[in-house]
Amino acid sequence: MDSAWHIEYLGDRFKVDESSITVKWKPGVDSLDIDAFLKKMGAIVVRRNILGYVDLRIPLRGDFIPMLRTFISSELIEIAEPNSFGKPASTFPLPRYSNDPYRGNQWYLDQTNNVDINAPQAWGYTTGSPSVVVALLDAGYDWRHEDIGKGSDSYENVWLNPGEDAWSDPDSASTGNHIDDDDNGYVDDWKGWNFGGNFGAGTNDIPTSGQSHGTVIAGIICAKTNNNKGISGVAGGWNGPGVKLLFAGVAQEGGYATELVPHGILYAVARGAKIITMCFYMNPTSPIDAALQHAYNSGCVVVTASGNIGPCDVQYPGNRPTVIAVSGIKKDGTAYPSCTTGLVGVSISAPAGTLSPSDPLSYQMFSTWPDNQYNYILGGTSFAAPQVAAAAALLFSIRPMLTPQQVRCILEKTADDMGTPGYDATFGWGRLNAFRALQATTILLISPAHNSTTFSQTVSLSWTQLFGVASYRVQVATTSSFANPAFDQSGITITSATVGSLSPYTDYFWRVRPDNDICNIATWTETWKFTTGLDTVYEIEKANLAPRLAQRRLTYQLVQNYPNPLNPKTDIRYQIADGGYVTLAIYDVLGRVVATLVNETRGPGEYVVSWDASFLPSGVYYYHLVAGRFFDVKKMLLAR
Repeated sequence: MDSAWHIEYLGDRFKVDESSITVKWKPGVDSLDIDAFLKKMGAIVVRRNILGYVDLRIPLRGDFIPMLRTFISSELIEIAEPNSFGKPASTFPLPRYSNDPYRGNQWYLDQTNNVDINAPQAWGYTTGSPSVVVALLDAGYDWRHEDIGKGSDSYENVWLNPGEDAWSDPDSASTGNHIDDDDNGYVDDWKGWNFGGNFGAGTNDIPTSGQSHGTVIAGIICAKTNNNKGISGVAGGWNGPGVKLLFAGVAQEGGYATELVPHGILYAVARGAKIITMCFYMNPTSPIDAALQHAYNSGCVVVTASGNIGPCDVQYPGNRPTVIAVSGIKKDGTAYPSCTTGLVGVSISAPAGTLSPSDPLSYQMFSTWPDNQYNYILGGTSFAAPQVAAAAALLFSIRPMLTPQQVRCILEKTADDMGTPGYDATFGWGRLNAFRALQATTILLISPAHNSTTFSQTVSLSWTQLFGVASYRVQVATTSSFANPAFDQSGITITSATVGSLSPYTDYFWRVRPDNDICNIATWTETWKFTTGLDTVYEIEKANLAPRLAQRRLTYQLVQNYPNPLNPKTDIRYQIADGGYVTLAIYDVLGRVVATLVNETRGPGEYVVSWDASFLPSGVYYYHLVAGRFFDVKKMLLAR
């Protein structure tokens, strides 16, 4: 357990700021007495407000609770309260900002004018699963790069063929065993296959030197994220493996070869790729069309660049209906000159840099570069498409059973609308919003935490918002099959539900699903479990439940009294995880102890103490619990 002090409120824990106390002096107190008291306590006034409250900075000496008690009991002080650190109020996962030194150059991930793909917010959901394979069809790429391959890290984001024996030297393709171990027709294709190598016969030796185009694309997709090195890939993991990049070389000396592209597509599909990205254009061929259809039928999403130097029609193969063609946006939100029109127009847009060398350097794209370098690149839709491919990989990381139709629907319907409202021939359905795409795909359960123990038989459930959803269905049951659920309700229009009348000391399972969604992908969330406590007014240690308590995981907790306001009786419940000396006392607003309910050694367990306040006047009272290093205080109102 965290050794710091915490205040527990409504089932959450807030870390106490042990360097701060807020007080309110009693009316008429002499300023000289205040100065002497502050000097004695080593406290400094930080700020005051018009309501009479004063924020004090106190020394960090490891004796915060005794010091707080001194303030509370002082004859000079009307109110003394600890301060704590709150948390953002959000129904979304918190953004994650990586520590990679060049991340600030990657404006396309996140920038102040919001012309970006909201990558940090998306990373609150997932940073990419190594079970997802993204295939890059290009001329080559530096798979040895420190921010993509092994480097000095203990992991890499390069796809490794599980059916092939590893090369004896991981950096040398010639050190394989020269055997087609998996009988797929490609000898030693441990890290992919270059169909254009060996004079068109193919080889496992993937070009690295001078392969800036492929290396830039690879870095955008899966450069290692939050490894305190280089840049951040959109789906590069989090100081650990992200999605895996499979390479298929489809270029010869004259350029990208139409004869090789279908082989690269089929190779990627057979190796389990969920996404294929191609950032080049060429003339149509029947073999490529057939390979694209095969990829689509096999559940593979194909993402291509729409083409540059527009206005012009979307270039092939991006103008095929089974392909997601991506146009470009400049840093200021204006259109990058892209090929966007035609019988099959552009699907979606993404940041692409600039065409003008006169634009500031910060307008350019920034990514990995061959030979362990990092560099600015003017721009192009070649660098917009991999952002969309990586976003699709994030979707597959949490929803692996999505179809290509569903992925396309999600990306298009969650895009940030640009230009003419709705679809237009410049931006398609709008700018990629990776965060919103994930928000439309997945509900994350929040509270109660999985395998947690609640104190009551009434439980408040909460979960994250699903984009485009109006209402939710919630189930709670004593079995994970949800047969005969104790609670089953649809039409819940907020992201929380309260479930009452549950049985004590019982395991319950719960899950959530949307009543509707934008792309027909509705499904149940994962199932979480919680265990109820006892909701009866007496001390639990007297209920002969010790054997069951011993099997449960206890925490420290002070619960809001009930009833509140009280007149004149109430019950106070608390839970302690370890045995030790426990104090539960009632204070008035002047900090005077008016009742001590517990002042003895107690074992771990849950307790309920009744208090009769009939001898006290109406007003606000505070009850304080101290158990070992745990401290909590709550307010109650006596109203006659």
